[in-house]
Amino acid sequence: MGRSEIRGGRRVFREETPVRAKVYTIGGFSVHTDGEQLLAWHGKTGGPHTTYLVHGEEDVMQRFATRLKGTKVVMPELHTEFPL
Repeated sequence: MGRSEIRGGRRVFREETPVRAKVYTIGGFSVHTDGEQLLAWHGKTGGPHTTYLVHGEEDVMQRFATRLKGTKVVMPELHTEFPL
C-alpha cells in the first residue's frame, strides 16, 4: 500500500481507480519488520476475527500463518473481492 491508496485512489495503467476498502496505517512501523515483531504486534491488536496476508512469498506467508493464533487467516488470490 502506498500513499495514494491510503488517500482512497490508485493509478493503474495510467487510470485512476478508486480503493473501496477501509485502509488503516500503522505509524512508525517499518516495512523491514521481522516475523517476531509482526507476531508481537498482531498479539496486541485485540485479536482480529480475520487476518489477511497479502504481501510476501507464498511459502513464507504459509509458515507465518501457522503462527497466528485465534484468528482466521486468509491469503487472497489475485483479483479476489470481498464484500464491504
